[in-house]
Amino acid sequence: MRRRWQIAGGVVLAFIGWLVAPLVFRNVRFFRVQQIEVSGAQYLPVVTIVDALALSTDANVFDDFGKAEANIRALPGVEEVDIGRRIPGTLRVAVVEAEPIALSPKGDRLVLVDARAHSLPFDPARSAPSLPVVEEPDSVLTAVLSRARNADGELFDRISAASRRREDVVLDLGEWRLWLRPDTEMEVMRAVMDVARDLALRGWTFQELDARFAGQIIVRGRRVA
Repeated sequence: MRRRWQIAGGVVLAFIGWLVAPLVFRNVRFFRVQQIEVSGAQYLPVVTIVDALALSTDANVFDDFGKAEANIRALPGVEEVDIGRRIPGTLRVAVVEAEPIALSPKGDRLVLVDARAHSLPFDPARSAPSLPVVEEPDSVLTAVLSRARNADGELFDRISAASRRREDVVLDLGEWRLWLRPDTEMEVMRAVMDVARDLALRGWTFQELDARFAGQIIVRGRRVA
């Protein structure tokens, strides 16, 4: 019984120490922030994230960084952030950025948009992504592109542009076009690529594949290469 009380007491003391230690160490110069490591920043400049931390000159790794996390989370293009520490003086900032899915005209330039057709503040020239161009920020087009990327990487990489034709979606893959319904599932997109690869193996070229109709993929403009 006495041993149980000793174990319980040790757990309580450890818990109290865990709570109190940050309060004590915040005043110890040894634990001042000396280095900041940022991970996950593919599009945003690291300096933008570091500036958003708004750290004081005497910031300590045991400080409460709730406000700093809120500042970074408020940056356009940031979906999530987590701030951790490595003793004695390193802050680890992990960010999750919104993923660009396409380029869209805006005035006299192109801007990056995500799967919801929201404009992103990332500089296309800096990040240089090879992405399809959409006529305008259209959530139907970007949703189709998002499914295409998840369905088949080769399919998505070959798409140079996406557009609407009334209620349908047309994807331009350079040598051929793909017609889809806005709600086309990934399984259908994979089947389209299976057909395209099979035709290529047979030495056939074509102008269009049409997957708008249930259970079939129509090949148009087919001829021997």
